[in-house]
Amino acid sequence: GMVPNLMKKWLEKQKIMYFTQFQSKAVEENVNSISRNFRIILQSLALGIGALLAIEGEISMGAMIAASLLIGRATSPIDGIVAGWSSLKRVQDSFIRIESLIKTYPSKVDGHVLDITGRVNIKDVTVKVDSRPNPILKEINLEMPPGMIHGIIGPSGAGKTTLGKIIVGAWPGFSGDVNFDGYSIADLDREYLGPQIGYMPQTIELFAGSVAQNIARMSENLDADLVIKASQMAGIHQMILRFEQGYDTQIGPSGSYLSGGQRQRVALARALYGLPKVIVLDEPNANLDEAGNQALVSAIKSAKESGSSIFLITHRPEILRIVDRVIYVNEGRVKGYETRESFFSRIKS
Repeated sequence: GMVPNLMKKWLEKQKIMYFTQFQSKAVEENVNSISRNFRIILQSLALGIGALLAIEGEISMGAMIAASLLIGRATSPIDGIVAGWSSLKRVQDSFIRIESLIKTYPSKVDGHVLDITGRVNIKDVTVKVDSRPNPILKEINLEMPPGMIHGIIGPSGAGKTTLGKIIVGAWPGFSGDVNFDGYSIADLDREYLGPQIGYMPQTIELFAGSVAQNIARMSENLDADLVIKASQMAGIHQMILRFEQGYDTQIGPSGSYLSGGQRQRVALARALYGLPKVIVLDEPNANLDEAGNQALVSAIKSAKESGSSIFLITHRPEILRIVDRVIYVNEGRVKGYETRESFFSRIKS
């Protein structure tokens, strides 16, 4: 039932676009007309004045013709500039956009190569966007030891997802610093750091390709053993084997051939691929059934036993039973960072 309303919105935008085009075309034609008429008037004046001077014997007929030609040559570039002004403006706008992109996304430099342990420190991090009057995150300071499960909780819009993106380096602009083992994430080689971080976003993004390719981060030289291990940890190994082509099954654009729960579990296996030292899971149980929840809990515990630091963003309190520490976020600030026991005892009291 939304199609007619969307069509109206689309038509309104098209009307604005066409009206703006009409206005700009009218301005362009007026300027071209003024320029052309100006050149014709100058040439006519040159011929008229030259004719008078020639009649009075002041100049020859050749000088009159030469003056008219010179004025025509002198004024013709003006027509060219006016006619090509829109192209020059587009070139200028393109340069401005390119400069803006270069400033926003500077070229990568060779960073420090580091095998991280999972120790994450966040120092004075503030995140602002132009569309919101208040910062999404305000002066976040956290020191999180490695090998622990951290539960990040709070109401909707509190900044939990943004905090997760900050930890994995998926938010390009913020003030403050995030570092692993004392090294700022901005100074680390991102290509080397990437495989050491696992991330399962709230909105699952899969790619056209096979199940194995998606679990292995679309790697051309994927490690089959690591793919199977990750899928076993995520509890989807048997599910994949039931597919007609197993791990070679094509999942379609954005994983459209899979159900919501299947996409989420494939994304979980991708986050666990290679057992990264830092794993951020954003609402990992949003579309899972009971079997999926059990597989998720088992996967998180296995990752912890391997030495990974897990950050679990969730609204469901039952999964907090497996966390070691709880980070409570509200209104863009960390309102509490405490042990699980302390959190539950405070809630009960």
